[in-house]
Amino acid sequence: MSEATKTLAKAELHWRKLDCKEEMIGIVISTLIKNAEICGTNLLAESILKMELGKKIDVDVNNKEHILAVLNNALRRARQMAQIVGPLITVKIGKNYF
Repeated sequence: MSEATKTLAKAELHWRKLDCKEEMIGIVISTLIKNAEICGTNLLAESILKMELGKKIDVDVNNKEHILAVLNNALRRARQMAQIVGPLITVKIGKNYF
């Protein structure tokens, strides 16, 4: 779990600079829906894109080739999610809410 947290933290800076994130989220959402993932698609799509951004060491958010490579990897990951058996989203609820 800590490895995923580190990857997401590393990707956050690139994510804020990204101009076309809404379009990329829409493309990944449509891929998730085509592969029968219909719940939490917006959350899953954003998470997939951030994970793929975090995996790349030298991502230039202004370079279209880098962004297309990230999107291509994210679409591949979205298609693979249809094969996963079990929960894709874990909700942690603190005792402060009760």
